[in-house]
Amino acid sequence: MFDVENFTFTLNDNAAAKYRLKNTGLGAQFQKFGERTVEMSLNRDFQDRTDFDTFKALTAQTIRVKATKSASQSVQITMPAAIKDTYDISGLSGQADLIMASVKYTGTNAGAGACDITVISDVNVTIP
Repeated sequence: MFDVENFTFTLNDNAAAKYRLKNTGLGAQFQKFGERTVEMSLNRDFQDRTDFDTFKALTAQTIRVKATKSASQSVQITMPAAIKDTYDISGLSGQADLIMASVKYTGTNAGAGACDITVISDVNVTIP
């Protein structure tokens, strides 16, 4: 996929604070994580009928979106096994209209993980 107009990426670990009594007062003793859900919604040019047919067949495919500002500043999100949930096509009102597709993907945890996020920055970050 080469042309994406805009996208939204959501990663939810379904975490919940588990409170336990402790001698310093009531507080979250640990976090319980649930099932991870990964979703990406985007608008892009409608390529051809083949892409729409993969939606109908629930075919998993790798989706990679890279947002680049410069050679030293970019974010890349890869979903190695994503399935299209919705596939809305717009722009069919006139003969010369650009046909756009609004697609929502759901990542599946198929061995390689649900997603991979790579951030390239010229800013030094120290993680304690």
